[in-house]
Amino acid sequence: MAAPKTARRMLIAPVRLLHRVLAAVHRGARAYPWVASTFAVSVIAVAVAAVVSYRVGVPLRDPEGSIVGKRMMLPFIFMGIMIMADTAVGAYRAWKSSDHTHVSYSSAFRALFVERWWWHRIVIAVVGFMSFALSYLAYRNLKSFVMLVDPRTFDQRLLQLDRWMMFGSAPSDLLHQALGTHTAATILSAIYLSYIPLVPISVALALAFARDIRDGYIFVCGSIYCWILGTISYYMIPSLGPFGGNPRLFADLPETGVTRVQNALIDHRLQLWHDPLGFDNVSSIGGFASLHVGVVFMAMIVAWQFRMRLTLIILTLYFIPTVIATIYFGWHYILDDLAGLFIGWFAVVSARWTVYPRVPWRRVHVEAVDV
Repeated sequence: MAAPKTARRMLIAPVRLLHRVLAAVHRGARAYPWVASTFAVSVIAVAVAAVVSYRVGVPLRDPEGSIVGKRMMLPFIFMGIMIMADTAVGAYRAWKSSDHTHVSYSSAFRALFVERWWWHRIVIAVVGFMSFALSYLAYRNLKSFVMLVDPRTFDQRLLQLDRWMMFGSAPSDLLHQALGTHTAATILSAIYLSYIPLVPISVALALAFARDIRDGYIFVCGSIYCWILGTISYYMIPSLGPFGGNPRLFADLPETGVTRVQNALIDHRLQLWHDPLGFDNVSSIGGFASLHVGVVFMAMIVAWQFRMRLTLIILTLYFIPTVIATIYFGWHYILDDLAGLFIGWFAVVSARWTVYPRVPWRRVHVEAVDV
């Protein structure tokens, strides 16, 4: 009789554990609906990517370790360091203002960490960052599938529109003449490529330093909506960008980090086209719309909304050369950048509706660390 009872316990134990986990998730979703909503948006994005993956016959891939690799793990570790730094600074202030003979610094650190971070806020921060990572995974795969769903490109029409808007001249030619093709290329290349690590790092900073982590979720959710809206734009108007549509316009540029990335992207596109199943990466060429413009502009709106003046100034100084670089190197057309502005604005509106569904969209004053 002992054996059947043991087998029954072995079957019941996992069921009870699953029930407890689901109950905890249910309680968390009821207590923090904005966390559940943000995570749900990212899960829907992954589900859409899975459906498109099935339709085109190409499996989902984890490009450059966007979930478990260095691209996301390093910012994730960085977030943990910033959490410790935030606690250390706050504990030092509390310790300095107290009677040192009765309260040690370690006690102040431990008390502040427990009060501010343990344990639900850590879980909320982790869920927020994983939501961002999942949406990025969906974005990269869906962007790669565009050429398999619709092999057309609208580059020639967009090139004509660019020339019409610049009275017959290519916008990149005007920038090459005005800025030169040597020193400016090196500087703009460094600024443009810095966007790649800065986005996940900025998400980590928003989750670590926002006094109310719900406010930090506005930036996280805004980033997620930027990926989603950008993906939709790629399917609406498939394009390679000027550097892919007319490479001769950029033949005089020296070799930089940007040109090396562009050459790699062209190779990836060709490899995916010739061997969709054998190619073990993703294709990342997409002109319309510019998410460099969209994400940075979204961050500027968030900084303005929460009255983070220093952050807004820094972002503005970063935004201007980023926009110039999109045209200078031929990543985007003028219409792409204009669409990026719209995406950035609409992403913030959507994020506000997701995180604060009953609060009017307006500028608010919050206690946030201005970094």
